[in-house]
Amino acid sequence: MMAFTVKMINGLEPKSSGPYRISDELVPGLNIQISPGGNKAWTLRYRDERGKRKYLKLGQWPALGIAAARDKAREKKTGIANGENPRARPKADASTVKQLIDAYMASKTEAKSYKLMKSYRKKVPAWFEKKLACDVTIDDCHEVLRPIAKATPTMANRVLTYLRTIWNFGIDVEYDLTRDRDLSFGVKDNPLRNIKPISAAERPAEVRLTMENLAAAWTHIPEYNSPVTWLAIRFHIAMYGRRVKDTLYTRWEEIIDVDGITCISLPEGRTKSGKPQIIPLTRHALEVLDEVHDYTSHQECVFPQRTGTKTPLSLIALGAAARKVREDHPEMGDFSPRYCRACAVTELGNYGIDRHLIDLAHQRHIKTVSGIGTKAYDRAHRVRELKVVADAWDEILCDALRGYSDRAIPAVNNHEDWAPTQNKDTIRVQ
Repeated sequence: MMAFTVKMINGLEPKSSGPYRISDELVPGLNIQISPGGNKAWTLRYRDERGKRKYLKLGQWPALGIAAARDKAREKKTGIANGENPRARPKADASTVKQLIDAYMASKTEAKSYKLMKSYRKKVPAWFEKKLACDVTIDDCHEVLRPIAKATPTMANRVLTYLRTIWNFGIDVEYDLTRDRDLSFGVKDNPLRNIKPISAAERPAEVRLTMENLAAAWTHIPEYNSPVTWLAIRFHIAMYGRRVKDTLYTRWEEIIDVDGITCISLPEGRTKSGKPQIIPLTRHALEVLDEVHDYTSHQECVFPQRTGTKTPLSLIALGAAARKVREDHPEMGDFSPRYCRACAVTELGNYGIDRHLIDLAHQRHIKTVSGIGTKAYDRAHRVRELKVVADAWDEILCDALRGYSDRAIPAVNNHEDWAPTQNKDTIRVQ
């Protein structure tokens, strides 16, 4: 034990046998530790509540000088004497709601999701963002949501979901061992977990398509539309309720083979979950690809616009195409591509497909107790699971089309703008 000086500390040499410590005689418990690599760090020796000896790192030499190290050691020793945990994160270091939201926003890579998050954030008052995230109470949340609910109840539900997701993000960061341990917001509980949305503000879609509506659309959609447009709609109908963008924005390079099954390899930038996905194709979808291949095989997109080979058809174009046909064929009901999803969920369930498989096929978020439900599956095994759903939808669609077979399928109007290419190669049908 000796009184530390700059000259003495600089003269301490490392030992190959391992780290060693030199104690300060002016502040009992203060040590300087020298590692075999020559690094020197200040440590404080203390005993925890069980009487076990421990060492607390105070800082590096020479960044933390002798006088500063002694002051910090005395401060820590006073706190320990008062029953404080020297390793606890100071409350001043806890993150504010603003910092928590900023971190969550930075994790959103999809442009659409980020834009929605910004619109919801505008509804959050400044005083709320200045509070420490760990100090937010359910009363604070009610004070934020009630004024929104009086003006626009639906928006209040959206902001509630937005804030609840942000707090869950903070909790996941706290307990996820795979994340950077320096990233912590001090959030242990979700203050919004017991706040219920306004049920009257959530109006489910009033359109309920039947398989007869889908069969009528499949049959009559070619009547007034260019080949690429009606083939895009048929392709979407054939894809067992996938999101319209998942099917409409497909590129030829994304058609791949996985374990003998033809699939779409959906990149992470186009998925709602932000993770790449593999989507098995149905037999009907493969037949549609064979037809459209004659028109667009020389272009990047499977269903491109006329004005640009790199730009896919828009959702507005498909909706307009469906409206034109519905006027002359009321048996289509209120058919629109975006309503196929709910119809597929109902029909697949009636067919006997397990709801877990349906959610898996539609890429709804599935999370097991361990939290790794959708992160680590064998790729080929996952595709074979989803192929069960694809095959079931083929059977359902076949039955619907056979029931509608008494209506003649009209001749297709091949517009000059979409003249077939010379390449007659076809997509392999299983």
